[in-house]
Amino acid sequence: MRRFVRFGMWFCGVCVILITALLIFAAYLPGAEKVRFGATYSVKYARDLGMDPWWTYKELSAIGIRDWRVPVYWDMVEYREGVYDFRLYDKILRDAEKNGSRVILVVGRRVPRWPECHVPEWAKRAPLDVQNEAVKKIVATTVKRYRRNHAIIMWQVENEPLLGGFGDPKHWQCPPYTSGFFWELVEIVHENDPSGTRKIITTESGELGFWFAPSRIAMLRTVEGIGFSFYRRAWTNFLGREKYRDYFRYPAFYRLKAWAYRLVIPHLSIFISELQAEPWGPKPFLQMTIAEQHEALSPQKLREIIYDSKRTGFDRVYLWGVESALYLKHRGHPEYWDIIKETFKTNLR
Repeated sequence: MRRFVRFGMWFCGVCVILITALLIFAAYLPGAEKVRFGATYSVKYARDLGMDPWWTYKELSAIGIRDWRVPVYWDMVEYREGVYDFRLYDKILRDAEKNGSRVILVVGRRVPRWPECHVPEWAKRAPLDVQNEAVKKIVATTVKRYRRNHAIIMWQVENEPLLGGFGDPKHWQCPPYTSGFFWELVEIVHENDPSGTRKIITTESGELGFWFAPSRIAMLRTVEGIGFSFYRRAWTNFLGREKYRDYFRYPAFYRLKAWAYRLVIPHLSIFISELQAEPWGPKPFLQMTIAEQHEALSPQKLREIIYDSKRTGFDRVYLWGVESALYLKHRGHPEYWDIIKETFKTNLR
């Protein structure tokens, strides 16, 4: 028994030393000299907050946001089967092209914001194979429509497709991920934008998941870039205990992850696609008081998160939650907005 305990202590000690050495090594890996900040903008979330999506976009653009990640919601643009309404996206993307913005357009069934899979009611009733064909069609239609828009610099296919057990089961549970279907979507993007001038990317959780799972490597081999999420504080259920959890992921952790991925797939372009800039609490944002929001993510914590993102070595960082900050600003709580506004000034320096 003593020998087993000694071995366990020795093994744990070796693991701690190894992890520490890897993090120190990662801290000295070369990184970007300048970070360019952008934002994910959800027209659906703006509406959920009671704000006009076009007005919200213009307010965000006015503080200097020129790098955007914009999800195209299938249930908005094809509310009825075969009937398309892209007018809002047309307006935003025309303006983005006019003012010299750079846009990552997100296509697919699973795109950013709750409930993760944004499927029209008519498609929810269809068998999965029929629905998958409809997903391919909306991806092809979207890419074909915007392939001549010069603001679009990348196509993102799906959002965090490998992150299971996340989404809203009351409304729609995302179907199981398959690398074959993902590959088909990537090929559809290639076929409908044959220019070859835009990278095709996807995203994944920066905090969760096994780095070298076969499904992850298979997915990464089909794309040219990957975006990581970057969270510091969230409400979680861990071993049956619900509480706020601080993710102790040092900036070097993300550098190490990027370095490890590039060992396997050297061509990958890697960046932060989702930098936490809004509270993540036990209930929806609109149901939280300002005190609860500050407990979930204080303004000081937001400053720390933005500072840490600059130390990861990535040259592009997209903030998540700028719509919430704008909403609070117009209700007498500009604390988050002021920090975000100051952050985007660094793009002009």
